[in-house]
Amino acid sequence: MDGDAIEQPGPASAARRYDPESVHAHLRSAADRLDDRPAAAVERAARDALTKLDALHAELERLLGGLHSTAESLAGALEALGAEPVPFEIPPVPPADDAAR
Repeated sequence: MDGDAIEQPGPASAARRYDPESVHAHLRSAADRLDDRPAAAVERAARDALTKLDALHAELERLLGGLHSTAESLAGALEALGAEPVPFEIPPVPPADDAAR
């Protein structure tokens, strides 16, 4: 629970005919004290971190989708190449020069 949630007066204050300004002042004071707690800063930081993680997750999902699409394209191209073999010779690897080491 944060200060903004506390500051919202409920229907009970209107039903009992409390002075709305007094109720708001009291709730604002309680919300300020709640927001000044060390835990409040940690809660805000955690919410911010979760927001950033959600954005990173969405970006990773987008990148993964792109990788899947590229992989499917490459698989199709490789399949097409396999259907029509093209002569290709791998050049021999020259012997290692012991003096170069």
